[in-house]
Formats: sequence, C-alpha cells, structure tokens
Amino acid sequence: MMARKNLVLECGRLCLAVLLATAAGVVMGQQPILPTAPVASGAAERVGAEWELLVRKGEVTAVTSRMDLRLLAEKALAGLPGEEQERQEFVSQYAKGATASIQHVLKGFTTYRFLGVVRTNGAGGLVFRGLLPDGAVNYHRYLIEPKSGGEVAVTDVFVVSQGEWLSSTIRWLYLLSEGKRGPGAAAKLQGAPAELVRQAATVERLLGFMQQRKYLEFVDAYRGLPETLKEDRTLLQMELVASLAVEPLEFGLASKAWAKRYPGDPGLDLVTFEKLAVRGEHERSAAALERIEQFIGNDLHLRALRGAQLARAGQVAIGRQLAMEAVRAEPELATGYDALLGIAIRAKEFKEIARILDLVSDHLPVDPREIVQTQPQYVEFLAAPEGRTWLAKKPDVRAIRQAPLTNAPAPGVARP
Repeated sequence: MMARKNLVLECGRLCLAVLLATAAGVVMGQQPILPTAPVASGAAERVGAEWELLVRKGEVTAVTSRMDLRLLAEKALAGLPGEEQERQEFVSQYAKGATASIQHVLKGFTTYRFLGVVRTNGAGGLVFRGLLPDGAVNYHRYLIEPKSGGEVAVTDVFVVSQGEWLSSTIRWLYLLSEGKRGPGAAAKLQGAPAELVRQAATVERLLGFMQQRKYLEFVDAYRGLPETLKEDRTLLQMELVASLAVEPLEFGLASKAWAKRYPGDPGLDLVTFEKLAVRGEHERSAAALERIEQFIGNDLHLRALRGAQLARAGQVAIGRQLAMEAVRAEPELATGYDALLGIAIRAKEFKEIARILDLVSDHLPVDPREIVQTQPQYVEFLAAPEGRTWLAKKPDVRAIRQAPLTNAPAPGVARP
C-alpha cells in the first residue's frame, strides 16, 4: 500500500519525489508525533551534517536505520478503529515497504543538503533540500529524539510538496485499507476519514488513474466525490497535480480550493511557483518562493529562484543581489549562476555574461563552452566582441575534472 501511494505521488515533475514533508500542524489541522525529549542544538547540527554526507555517498540505509517506522506507525494508529491483528499486520507491512521507499527517494536526489535546525516552532526538526535530476526541488523536515549511545531516532517527517506529516500519511493508508475490508469502521469516525473508509473502492480507482497518468479521468472522478472527501489533503494534492495536465481552469479551481482549505500551506506554493512563472506571473511566483523560504528557513536555492523571478518582474537590482548571495555562499549550486546569466542575457551585458561563465567553469562540472554553442539565447553574445574573445581564449574548465556535484540542468539553459 505504501509503495502504491508513493508511485502515485511521484508520477510527475511537480510531485517532486513526494514521500515526506512539514508545515505548521495547527494551520494544517495536523499534529506531528513530537519527540519525548529534545536533542541539543549542537548534537542536532552534527546529525544533519552526518546524514548529508551519508546520502551523498549513497549510504542511505545508514539514515533509514535511524527511523523506527514500526514505532512511528503504531503511535500514528493509536485510537483508530480496527482489529489488533490486522493493525499489527499493517504496521509490519508498512514499516518494511516504507523503509525501501524512503531509500529509493533519497537515492533519487542528485543533491541532498542539510539546511539547518528549525527553531521557529516547538516541533523543531532537521531540514534538508533535495534536488532532482530535472532541477525540481523538495524539502524534508525530520523530528528527532535522543536514544541511548548517542544515537537519535526519527519520530515524524514532513515533505513540503505533499504538505503532511508522515504520521498522517500512515493514518490515511490504514483507513483506506480498513475501507477495503468493509464500511464498518466508518461508524467510529467522522468527516473525511469516515468518507475515506466508505469510499475506499472509489479512492483506489482514483489512485489507479494517477498511476497510469490518466489525469482527465482522475479529474472527472474527483468531481463526483462527496464534498467532504474532496477536502481530503492527499486527494486534493493529487487533484492539483492532475489538473495541471488538463486545463488552466481546473488548475485554478484546485489551487483556490487548496488555499481555502489549508491557508498558509507551503506545499501549494512549492507545487505552483513554476506554473506561475511559465504564465508570466513573476511577482506572484517570487512571493510564493519567499513564503516557502520563510517556512523552511534560509535557503539559497529558493533565494536565487526568487531573484530570477523578481528580475523578470522588473526588479533587476534586487534580483541580481539575491542571486549573488547564492553564488557567494554556495558556489557549487547552479541556481545562482543560472539566475545571474538570465539577467545578464536579457540586459545584453556581454562582459558580465563572460565573467559568470568563467565562474561556472571554476565551480561546476559542466563545460560552459558547450552551453553557449547549443543554447539559442547566447546567439547575440557569441556575435559580440566579448563573446568571440571569451570563446577564443578556451577557458580552463577546472571543475569538470572534479567529481560531479549534481547532474541537474546546467546553468544558462533556457527555462522560465
């Protein structure tokens, strides 16, 4: 069951390898499973840095070994109806499948960077940024508690693009499995959980549409759901993703429904900021990116993206400043160079383009000469004296001889 939901939620770029996430529990109507005791700040920082290194080396089992998913599942299901034997069977199957799924998700990221410890609310947590090969991004927050021997355990996780705690996902999957056994459990529930049990067969059909990327069929079936179930967090997220492939009107309706039901949800901004940019709504896209950064804490990737959108909206000086902050503080991150190149290309600042391309050759495992000779936006640069001089000097691409940091799209490649 867990694998099935993961496949559904990973079915398109904007799903962004959804498995985990974090938003304000009070705002979202969700409460995470909080640690029984806090981990000291310095110790938490060391754990985050260690996990980043482990994922970079491909040792994801060392990370998932810190996650007692069986205990998490047992706590998540407390108070829900069902036979104890069936509950334990679900917990065992979930823990096994979820461990493999999380490992798969972590291996899929080209970079997984520890951003720091959240201190803006009582839940806290370690925040990571994950970039996918196509340049898409997601953010995970892990709540941790100390164990004996200096180890830590994960008590709950939140994936921003999905917008719910892992404990909530577990409850959703369990109720769906209960519904497949019959509607009896619905009598002990209210609202969307009760409807999920009663409509389990219909929800299974919706999941099948998403797996098969039959987005029009999904949208049509979603329209026929009871109003209470239409507000279910998981189904509403799928409706938004499916509506992207159907028509702008459907996407707009799904976005408004999400914003009304879950105000302040950063998951909506993460799913929609790129769509806004493609539609030319650059100020709205920048505002969405700023809200995401305010939620997760400082992130240079989001800052550079926001700079690019502000520059396109006419706020060039601010946009350039934000992109420069990213380049200076995280020189191995391609996003800052990409934003700076876009600004310089539109302004026909050929000397500046050459300077940024030299920085790219110094810090990233890509050959900027190949980029300028294959991307149409560099035609005027190559025709200008600065471009001809830059190409003729054959810059030494030092970073290309280093181990690749990411295989995400190279900076300077055309994008919104």
